[in-house]
Amino acid sequence: MKTRNILFIVEGETDEPDFLNKMFQVCFEKYQFQCWAYRTSLHDLVCDLYPDGNFDPDIDILLHLRSKARDEEERKILSETMHYTDIFLIFDFEPHYSHLEWKRIREMLEYYRHSDDEGKLLLNYPMMQSYKHLLKLPDDGFRDRTISVYEASNYKRLVNEESAYPHLSRYTYPVWMSICAHHLKKMNYILFGQYSIPDIETYMAFDQVSLFDIECEKHLTQNEIDVVNTAITLILEYEPVRTLEEYHRHSDRYEL
Repeated sequence: MKTRNILFIVEGETDEPDFLNKMFQVCFEKYQFQCWAYRTSLHDLVCDLYPDGNFDPDIDILLHLRSKARDEEERKILSETMHYTDIFLIFDFEPHYSHLEWKRIREMLEYYRHSDDEGKLLLNYPMMQSYKHLLKLPDDGFRDRTISVYEASNYKRLVNEESAYPHLSRYTYPVWMSICAHHLKKMNYILFGQYSIPDIETYMAFDQVSLFDIECEKHLTQNEIDVVNTAITLILEYEPVRTLEEYHRHSDRYEL
């Protein structure tokens, strides 16, 4: 297994780090990672990165964020001397935000596609908590689960009330895999019309920009978005073939 030293640039101080800490503890215990929280939305980040209104691929995001570090420890986390093998940015779609920067966010998704190069941006719809928006396992209703723009500002409360799996501390490996399966099937359904675990060719064709475009169109025309989490697919990031084969061999284990 290749040694990984991963940096996660995330939106929140607690939700994303807690999610990642538990996922790595259960699924990737040999991988090392650091988290740095921006502490506000992606809509604000793009305005901060590109104040003239135009996306600029030449901006060094780590250098820029180091100027926002609040202490020496944060500056160290964002330092080039850490020699990260992978960089991920994990943020919320947030359709209810006060100012929406869809154009520049789309350009960021087009550019930030590869974790081992410029970095990989993962958006969660509508927010990070969507990973646990499951009423049971398996949850057949998840395929059609949406959230209205008007409900999005109360999404955390809604999920905590509805989720059958609100406590990360209780997630075992089969629970992680089953939750991930639901989101894989949902993305496959949104992108290709098939509510099923994809084969490797289909999974490799999953496109963050296409998903974003579909969600933006649904937001614009129906005032709602599909509930789906892309951060959970980190479970497949490094061994997609093996993980998908495990799903197909042991579907009963993961209650699919």
